[in-house]
Amino acid sequence: MKSSLEKSDVIVSRENADDYLDQIVGLDAVCFPDRSWNSEVWSGLFSHHQLQVYLGFRQNQPVGYLALSLLPPEAELLRLGVKDAFRRQAIGSDLLKRTIPELKNSAVETIFLEVRDDNLPARLFYQARGFTNTGERKNYYRSPPCNALILNCRVSNHFI
Repeated sequence: MKSSLEKSDVIVSRENADDYLDQIVGLDAVCFPDRSWNSEVWSGLFSHHQLQVYLGFRQNQPVGYLALSLLPPEAELLRLGVKDAFRRQAIGSDLLKRTIPELKNSAVETIFLEVRDDNLPARLFYQARGFTNTGERKNYYRSPPCNALILNCRVSNHFI
């Protein structure tokens, strides 16, 4: 299957974070307007965590991103966002697929994440890609209040 992305080789890490920080902060603000992270938060994640951000492009413009914190043998999926006009075009799926070779090379066996239990589209997205519910954090989200579901997926059993 042909990728929905035009440019798929941009992986942002500590070494090149300064080159892409404005694009990441901008995408985050568009994708999560009520819960976006500012440049200080993103810089801190790059400085103190093994953060990798995968950027997806259309017409040479960033339209989606996926942020992972590598903690071998686990990786935490911190963010996955796609601009509204580009949703339902397999960009999120393609970004997730692109992480698998990198995760395997980094000795990551399991990806985990937290998702709002009232976010049915996100829950269905992850479920369709091999993630299973392994727990719950009561009252994890504050604005508005909501429980978080903990999902995980074995990299070796992933959807690709």
